[in-house]
Formats: sequence, structure tokens, C-alpha cells
Amino acid sequence: AMPLPEALFSALTELQADIEAGYPTPSGAVMVPRSVWIDSGWMREVVVSWTKQAGARYVPCFGRGTAQQFGASYYKPKSTGARVLFVGQGYHFSKAKTDDVIHVELHTDHWKSVVHQRLACPIDSAMAMTLFSASADSHRGFAKHLTAEKQVTKFIKGKGEKIVWEIVSRNNHYLDSTCYSEAAAHYVGELIAMATQSDTDNQNNQTKPGPDNDRPYLISQR
Repeated sequence: AMPLPEALFSALTELQADIEAGYPTPSGAVMVPRSVWIDSGWMREVVVSWTKQAGARYVPCFGRGTAQQFGASYYKPKSTGARVLFVGQGYHFSKAKTDDVIHVELHTDHWKSVVHQRLACPIDSAMAMTLFSASADSHRGFAKHLTAEKQVTKFIKGKGEKIVWEIVSRNNHYLDSTCYSEAAAHYVGELIAMATQSDTDNQNNQTKPGPDNDRPYLISQR
């Protein structure tokens, strides 16, 4: 059997081939994602090594929230600087202190709320989320992951009542990946801002994501 680091590297390379081939849209056009965020909360060294050779489209990311593996809270930077390169709605790009690798940290409680709010939108709404074409069994499996955590209100000392996410089942991988995708879509301008109850600390002074007139589009190219 292939050692785990090599297997992960190989799996990411296979995923890249699918991504670069693009995905069909309702209009019939083929869309290639402009920014792909790869979860680096597990085997970071492998993910970082892979993204370095994969190109600027691919960026390591790390989710912070109540239901994440290490339970770390997300703290929105007040400004950009030498390390913080970009501040979006519930996410920011920064250079890691250990090796200067550019990565994304995101507020998973916020983005999981966005996912569930979009799923609850009427199908004809501009914010509605529709599922990929697949069998009913595939959709059921996907739905189980999306409902593997539940949103609750908790009193947190020094912060008051906060909307947080509690784990119901550890089979929540598609929920994590979907909330990462939502944040990445917002970054490239494909998803308009949606306020959530868990987004109290991220309402004001947002830097609009997207290309400037005089700067490369992707953060990692700047």
C-alpha cells in the first residue's frame, strides 16, 4: 500500500485534473474554479507541498470554529499588513508565521450558517443552492454530512449569546468542504454577501473581494 503522505499527494493531483477540466454550467459553458481552497488542518506539510507546485489557483486553508477539530475561535484581523494580506467576510489571507506560506483562515460557524440559509431559500431565489446531478442515494449521503452539525445559541462568558455549531456526527466532511467553497466563491465574486446571525463580528469595514485595477487577481500572485 502507498504511504499516507504519498497517497494524499496523489489524490490531490487526481482532483486537480478534474478541476482543470472544468464543470458544466446550466448555460452549457464549462467553468473552471478560479480559486480552490485545500483544507490543511490535517497533514499540513503535504497540502502545502502540493499547493506550491500546483499553481496560484490552489491555496491551503484552515477552518476555525466551535465544531472544528481543535475548537479554535476565528478572530477577524483589524487591518492588513506584513502578514495579513486580505480581509474578506469571515475569512482572511495571511502568511504563516512558521514558513511564510500564504493560507486562508475562515470563520466556519459563519459559512456553515450561509450554507444552511442558502439551502432554505426558495428555488427561484438568487441565493438558492441547488444540488449536483446524481442519484437519490448520493444526495442522501451528501445531506447526512450537511446535517452532521446543528446550529445552537450558547452563552459564552465575556461574549454573551453566540450562534455556534455542535457536532451530531463526525461524518461532516461535505459540510466543511461546502462552507469552504462558499467562502471561496465569495472571494472571487461569485457569491454576494449574506449576513448571518453568527456573523455579528464581521459586518463592518469589509474589504470587497475581487480584482483591483492594478493588482493580480489571486492573492498568491501579488
